[in-house]
Amino acid sequence: MVRVNLETFEKIMHGGAFGLTDGLILVLGLVSGMAEATNNAQIVIISGITGGIANSFGNSFGLIVSGLTARQQQLHRRNHDKIETEVTSMQEIVSSSVFCFLMSMVALIFPIAPFFLLPMNTAILPSIAIGVLLIFSMGYYSSKLGGEGNPIHIGLGYAIIAVAGTIVCHLIGDLLRLT
Repeated sequence: MVRVNLETFEKIMHGGAFGLTDGLILVLGLVSGMAEATNNAQIVIISGITGGIANSFGNSFGLIVSGLTARQQQLHRRNHDKIETEVTSMQEIVSSSVFCFLMSMVALIFPIAPFFLLPMNTAILPSIAIGVLLIFSMGYYSSKLGGEGNPIHIGLGYAIIAVAGTIVCHLIGDLLRLT
């Protein structure tokens, strides 16, 4: 049985938070832009899934590279500069990366689902609503976990960033419209 202390849990949660927020911003922008540009649910679904999966791999690998770089800096400080510093474990790096991948996939699945279930013209609003609710929840939870700031304000800040990205991608989709 693997025991995870609170500090390790928080590091793993960081990876999940990154994967969810980055994934939601990407997927919402992608589906909004593709929906506007093509008005074709099949293209929206294909681009959302392929873009989301690529983003999930990119996020998780990026966290591994970031974690390994931080670990090397920590080891250098400890071994060469003789500064007592915490060194992130390989288990923490890998676990954070795996959780990042999983949460990036959550960010993909939920906003894409309305395009499987609803007509094209009505799927975009529930997709955006689901994504904004998820990213608001992530901001709210992060604020509560860290004890910094008003959780509602932090959640709204996350949501505003996601909506801004979605609007920009929608406008770009409108400029690049294929029909």
